[in-house]
Amino acid sequence: MNVNAEWFLKRLFAGYVRNFASFRWHTTCTYADLTQASLRHFADIGCSLGYVVKREATEGVRPDLIGSGASGSTRRDLIWVDPDDASIALHVESENEAGNLGACLFSDNKLLDSAGYRDGRLLVAVFGWLTEADFDSLRSRIGATDLYRDRDLLVIAFVGINKDTASSPRALLWSGNQAQVRSATGQLDGDGYWGIHFGRESLWRSL
Repeated sequence: MNVNAEWFLKRLFAGYVRNFASFRWHTTCTYADLTQASLRHFADIGCSLGYVVKREATEGVRPDLIGSGASGSTRRDLIWVDPDDASIALHVESENEAGNLGACLFSDNKLLDSAGYRDGRLLVAVFGWLTEADFDSLRSRIGATDLYRDRDLLVIAFVGINKDTASSPRALLWSGNQAQVRSATGQLDGDGYWGIHFGRESLWRSL
């Protein structure tokens, strides 16, 4: 077993899927409830691993922008901070609208800005909804974005024609400048709570 960034991000997606039922996300809940449950999930993992978990934190000016007049970062949804050296180990952003894909991943803002710190941090985006076209475009768009070169990024998304039918959870992993994807299946229980599971043939595959 090669325990590296790729392995760890794959385990994060497996944990997200297999523990989703514990979110208690009901058909009467909103996507704001899903955001809070997702961030709480990643916060719990970070705390268990000994990190300081911070919400809405900002960072100083990126090293490559020092002297340019640039200001510090925007607020991060969630970060894991190593208390031994104050380094950031992981940064999570959560979005609920497909229209926020560009702002989250491809404008010099949230995760793209975070990638520019080039300190080895892991990057995670969770989308409550993306269209098929959105998800299919990720590999080429990430690959064409210089700041993601040699970075490790996990994108988790519920995919569907619209928000109300987005019940196909998927992940795209960008690591080693290569993309892999894995799919899962969302399912309602008898009381109206959502769960997710992998099928026997649901494995990571390279794009």
